[in-house]
Amino acid sequence: MLNRIVAIDETWIRDLEPQLKSRSSQWKHATSHSPKICRRQQSKVKLMMIMAYYKIGVIATGRVPPVSTVTAAFYRKFLQDVLRPKIRQKCSAMFPAGVLILHDNVWPHASDALSEILETCGWQMLPHLPYSTDVSPPDFDMFPKLKKPLRGKRFRSIEEVSNEVTRVIRHINNEGVLTELKDLSKCWTAVIKHNRHYIEGLKMYFVK
Repeated sequence: MLNRIVAIDETWIRDLEPQLKSRSSQWKHATSHSPKICRRQQSKVKLMMIMAYYKIGVIATGRVPPVSTVTAAFYRKFLQDVLRPKIRQKCSAMFPAGVLILHDNVWPHASDALSEILETCGWQMLPHLPYSTDVSPPDFDMFPKLKKPLRGKRFRSIEEVSNEVTRVIRHINNEGVLTELKDLSKCWTAVIKHNRHYIEGLKMYFVK
């Protein structure tokens, strides 16, 4: 079943991805002054991207038009006009068994129009707990690995952001670092054992 899953989600890519607290931390003496923390200015350049990946790597990406959000119509068009041809091109073996779509429960992902396109394509939608980013592979697997190489870099335009994201995705696919879909059954088992409560750093509970 894991070979049939395609995980989909959206994320913002900004002109400057801030460093993580763990990377900017410093050893200090008890008498040392506290480090200055600069307030992050609002991004002048930002790009919302929708991405779909399976156990081997990213299958398809799409850019959400500026000053817009992911609507039901946009999401349906992405599935039909972008993702479906890419699956046929890159992993056609999924089609006979049926593609399993894994995404969260925001409205564009749960509209009647989406149900129609899934039925037309012969795909199924896997259930997903509301507000459960700890069991959403894009949130704890793909997006952190995508944004890590972007942290600390300044981008001056949407095209610069897009080109760098394309380069990072190519590297991710070549290196085969997206591994969490292979461990998804272990992730689900851990959630069941914890009575479906949110688990910070979920992977530590099932990776020994």
